[in-house]
Amino acid sequence: MDATPASMARSCPAPGDGEIGIEGWGYARSSLTEIAPYRKSLPPWASEEAGHLFLKYADDQTVMAVRAIDRAFAAGFVTPEEQRDWSVIVASQYLGRQACAVLLNRFQKCGATGVSPHIIPHHSLHSVSGALSILLGSRGLNVGIGGGTGALSEGLLAAEDFFALDQSQGAWLVATGWDPEPVLDAEGKCLNEPVCHAVALALRPGTSADDRPRLTRRRDPSAACVAKPNQPGLSDLIDFLERRESALPMNRLAWQLPSGEVLALEVGSRATSLRRAA
Repeated sequence: MDATPASMARSCPAPGDGEIGIEGWGYARSSLTEIAPYRKSLPPWASEEAGHLFLKYADDQTVMAVRAIDRAFAAGFVTPEEQRDWSVIVASQYLGRQACAVLLNRFQKCGATGVSPHIIPHHSLHSVSGALSILLGSRGLNVGIGGGTGALSEGLLAAEDFFALDQSQGAWLVATGWDPEPVLDAEGKCLNEPVCHAVALALRPGTSADDRPRLTRRRDPSAACVAKPNQPGLSDLIDFLERRESALPMNRLAWQLPSGEVLALEVGSRATSLRRAA
């Protein structure tokens, strides 16, 4: 890897050295045709404030985010009661793209009367975090992060800094996206076979146990201040978590930040991770 030019190094921010413990996680992935039935019922932990049709107009990524959190609860990592004061951070990739494609086509044909009023509340960047906040009965902050191809690493970076700004005892970091992206015709019909992925990480400030992942950010002395291509995606993150559940070897998943720092999910003793980063 090329050394960092001095002029670029001076423009890079100082590295963080904190750690965020990952208390638990849940994940889900489904094809486009499999998602529709999940809208018809809410999980048992859903707040009474959400009606039974709460997910009827929700974006597909919102539906999958709910399934990911439901699996985290089912695994017993955290209970619905203990996370009422948590905040919700959601990093979505191209949220609302399909709905907006259909909307634009209808607007051209029918004008404003053909456009659904549900498009803004259910298909905007904040929509997933807002929906999850209501369903979880959360009294903490909720925020949408990213929106593009780098949403996952941007969400992880936001989570790494989050507890310095907020006094929450914990936070959900939820990442969602399609792989591949849906390809639609002019009428909104999908022409390929996309799969929607969602991962929910239950975060707490401080270091986690050695057998659970933690989120770290440290300077890589040899890294240039440019983002690297082919960064880990949602499929890679799910694979990492699946290997942790099966006790298979995969102890680190890392993202190169434009600052020249490395953001990583790590498992193992803190001393080992510090030697690896040195």
